[in-house]
Amino acid sequence: KSNQMDGAWSGVIAKKLYNVPFINRTGYTLSLFCKRKNKPKLKQLIIEKIESIIFDMADVSFVSSSQDKHYLNGKYNFNKSTLSVFRNYIDVGLFHPLNTKRNNKIVFVGRLDKQKNLFNLIESISNTDLELDVYGQGELEQELIKFTKSINAKIKFQGVADNKKLPDILNQYKYYILSSYYEGMPKTLLEAMACGCICIGTDVPGINEIIRDGDNGILAKNLTSESISKALKRAINTDNKEVLIKNGVSMVNERYALKVIAQKEFLIFRELVNDR
Repeated sequence: KSNQMDGAWSGVIAKKLYNVPFINRTGYTLSLFCKRKNKPKLKQLIIEKIESIIFDMADVSFVSSSQDKHYLNGKYNFNKSTLSVFRNYIDVGLFHPLNTKRNNKIVFVGRLDKQKNLFNLIESISNTDLELDVYGQGELEQELIKFTKSINAKIKFQGVADNKKLPDILNQYKYYILSSYYEGMPKTLLEAMACGCICIGTDVPGINEIIRDGDNGILAKNLTSESISKALKRAINTDNKEVLIKNGVSMVNERYALKVIAQKEFLIFRELVNDR
């Protein structure tokens, strides 16, 4: 079983050498990410060729979102019955609501890069009375700090969060936000939702597959700072906070818990072995 498209070729070789089943698992679709990041055309073509071979050779393929499945079904010629959605999972034994007092701040956890649409997020914060704590590092860190100072936004850059401490950190905040241009199946969003944060996101692939607007979180209609500000204000002013939290925690436990995904995988493994 592979874990991402990088290196999945070794699973194809092992299948050929030892006549064993090969499971191709990806957390995100590499060709789609390269296209969104405007990687060189030659690199995109090479990755697409590798993907087409691996999806064709795999006995079973898992992708983490319905959007990825739809994209792959339309792009490559392979046995579509071998492709299933197996969502990213989190350990709900670690990520769950704690009986702690939460501050009235917003938290962001992730890479500080262009994908995350952080300049618009920072500008949106400056249009509210809220404060934002940013956990993470990346290529845009210094530019973001400079921009924050220039518009006098209430934002603190907290550095990288130790993953062991992340459940406690998330439980300190009422609100979590992910303002990305696109996502695969974002684990930090699942972790925040499982911890009982009110989750706000942009209405883009990956995020809108987790957040159902007005049911378990709030979606900004588009990627602009104005739209993100409106979504933040909706989250702050809603009388539905407890329902959003309850529905979010329940959904993660029902669909994205490690135990749930592991049981589904076990059944697939057993079926493949029995077929042999």
